[in-house]
Amino acid sequence: MAKTFDVNALSKVEGDREEFGLNSFGIELMQVPYACVRFISSFFLHDESEIVEERSISRIEYEKILDIGAKLGLSETLVFATFCKTFSVK
Repeated sequence: MAKTFDVNALSKVEGDREEFGLNSFGIELMQVPYACVRFISSFFLHDESEIVEERSISRIEYEKILDIGAKLGLSETLVFATFCKTFSVK
């Protein structure tokens, strides 16, 4: 990941954005390097086309995604924060 794109160059999370919507997430995806989008979609999803869809997962799965994101340094980026908001936690 570090060889493909600069995580530090991605937009930083500026608090919890209340105006989140799947449309705003789609726009956010268009503003980050394609390699980052491919990494997130292939690493965390079964089907890449699901990246702009809302999906349900368990609390345990969601916490694992957050943990992995933190370990990879993605949790501080806006694109990962908005990606996590696409999940409906059961």
